[in-house]
Amino acid sequence: MADLPSVVQAINDLVVRIERFNDPSEIGSIVLRLDYITRILVNLDVADDIVNAMSSLHETVMAIEADCSQSSKQNIQDFLAGKMAVRPSPDTPLDDKYRKMIRSNMENIIKDLEPSFLLRYMTDVLDEHDIESIRKKETRKEEARTLLDILPRRGSKAFWNFIKTLQKKQSFLVSYFIDETGEFLFNRYLLCK
Repeated sequence: MADLPSVVQAINDLVVRIERFNDPSEIGSIVLRLDYITRILVNLDVADDIVNAMSSLHETVMAIEADCSQSSKQNIQDFLAGKMAVRPSPDTPLDDKYRKMIRSNMENIIKDLEPSFLLRYMTDVLDEHDIESIRKKETRKEEARTLLDILPRRGSKAFWNFIKTLQKKQSFLVSYFIDETGEFLFNRYLLCK
């Protein structure tokens, strides 16, 4: 297992590589390194804001991979210079396969989901109206159903925040989120422990 000083060095090396980014063919290698570093950070149980910053950097690099334009390159340079908010790229719609996972497992998840455990960790992806509409429900199950109804409309960022929060607070429920290969989603998306 890597230690924190070696991870910090790897991050610094990656930042230098991103700053020198000129060739679009390098982006795949950068994405792989970001994935690896983020996995290590999660396993080292570092502060969430550090993991969130790496996730933001990852999202920005993914945007560059999708569109290797000069403006995307400028976005990453702005992010590294601290000129851009932690979440620089706009959210993307939630993929249909994840919507189906929520729908097909909704009743099972609702049985045990405790929205009150999760909401305070989801304020960056749910707005005040969403949180209020969840909290005003009369029962925990109604709160859970409302949260699961809102989640797909909030996009992929909200979904992955939910999965990460679920892994931390109610990890037994993550078993309902298994992809077609049988792998838990949190393993694939940098949330393994």
